[in-house]
Amino acid sequence: MKDYLIAEAQIHVASQMISLTGKNLVYKQSDDSHTTARWNSEKQLINGREFILKGNIYTIFIDPIDFAFGMMKNGSETNRVSLNGLTYMQTVEPWKKWLAEAGFTGDLDLKLHYELPRNELYKFGAFSKPNEAVLKLWAKNRTIANGALQALTEAVNSKSDINIWPHHFDSGTYYELHKTDGATDRSIGAGFNPADDMVTEPYYYIYGWYKDNEIDYLDKPQLENGKWLVDDWKGAVLPITEVKDQSTVDNFFKSTSTYLKSKLK
Repeated sequence: MKDYLIAEAQIHVASQMISLTGKNLVYKQSDDSHTTARWNSEKQLINGREFILKGNIYTIFIDPIDFAFGMMKNGSETNRVSLNGLTYMQTVEPWKKWLAEAGFTGDLDLKLHYELPRNELYKFGAFSKPNEAVLKLWAKNRTIANGALQALTEAVNSKSDINIWPHHFDSGTYYELHKTDGATDRSIGAGFNPADDMVTEPYYYIYGWYKDNEIDYLDKPQLENGKWLVDDWKGAVLPITEVKDQSTVDNFFKSTSTYLKSKLK
């Protein structure tokens, strides 16, 4: 697990190039989603949001298995550089060069508008390519997460994107279940999160929110895998070590979302 967490931290830091691209070149959204990425399960890539320069559509991507990042133009890869041996700031230079070649002439804001985790995993000088098996496992887990969250979206029957958020690096989604006077007052959030202070390994999560009511969890269902948390943060979590395959996650989300929807009627 330690090797996995080290790999995830490095991929997370590298992915800030996607966030910076969104901040500088993508139309700003109030929820900050212009800085998010999406996992492409077919190509096994982290893809940033599309932006347009000189009439062409570009995307910055991270290839975790090859441990590289690059840029696509109109759907075809045009640039790629290995992360191995580079510092974070050294990744900025090829990125700036690619944008200039694509026609960008403005000033670039390189300051992140949030802080990354401060634990020891993030205190490295240069990127160092992890073991290929670890990188493939990381990609597999994101693919499982995508599939499970897509299945959850169909089950909840509410539109929502599956975004990778640059701060927490979770694959997350959010369902607006009810609105009053145009404002959401009942919702469900779910996703796949890296290890943090709440769970010491990567985990799936789901929670409900009711604007004017506290959800009572006294009748919460027993889960075959995962557990309910009802103290500071209220919801359910499924640690990755309990996941056999996507069906494990599907069953977790099915049980928990059915219960939460009943509480949010």
